[in-house]
Amino acid sequence: MSIDRELAEGLRQIGRRKTPTIAVEVVSVDKEKGTCEVKDDELQYTVRLASVINDNAERFYLFPKEGSSVLIASIGEDENRYYVVAYSEIESVSLRIEETQLTIDKAGLHLQRGEVDLKSLLNELLTELKNAVIQTPSGVGNFSPNNVMKFEEINNKINKLLQ
Repeated sequence: MSIDRELAEGLRQIGRRKTPTIAVEVVSVDKEKGTCEVKDDELQYTVRLASVINDNAERFYLFPKEGSSVLIASIGEDENRYYVVAYSEIESVSLRIEETQLTIDKAGLHLQRGEVDLKSLLNELLTELKNAVIQTPSGVGNFSPNNVMKFEEINNKINKLLQ
């Protein structure tokens, strides 16, 4: 069976599910476990933020904002295991692949691989440029004050964008 046919068949099967999606309110979020507490009228229970939660650290999560609404669906036909399928508001996004971690939230973007993070690396680069000693035929020089000021502007923009 071709991939297109398998995908179409899978979508048809989803449409035939016996258990519908349920609209609930997010009470709290556990970013370490990849779960959230939700409530539906009087009931409160824990649901997954992804249908599959691996024991390894590789993961992709959309973290809902507390107090927001989400749609949940059961995993398979098991009405004791649910995961979030749609979000009304997202507080942050987290993606981890091996040693690489990407996080996005209202404070900005954080990208790190091992011990190296993008913001620190760019800040260090601009600091080195501002303090660079330039060899010229007439002797040692530095960047002009205008260049140093521009480097500082760029550094400030980096600090606003990146965490």
